[in-house]
Amino acid sequence: MSIEATLDRVALAVSNAEPHHRDDWRERFRAILSDFRFLPGGRILAGAGTARRTTLLNCFVAGVFEDSIRGIFNALREAMLTL
Repeated sequence: MSIEATLDRVALAVSNAEPHHRDDWRERFRAILSDFRFLPGGRILAGAGTARRTTLLNCFVAGVFEDSIRGIFNALREAMLTL
């Protein structure tokens, strides 16, 4: 898939949040994407507008976990539930 096709897909997906002015917003999003004034994170580029069920969030904050096997597995469990 070309970068142009990716940017078209992302612009269309993001513009769906504005149903009354979707075409206008798609063009506006595409314009700022195409000249790289705005470049969303990797998860957004990879997931927006695809059939994949994935998160579009790039950053997560995790708490401090106990330094033990139980704590490590709790941290792993939290990470799996977050993503």
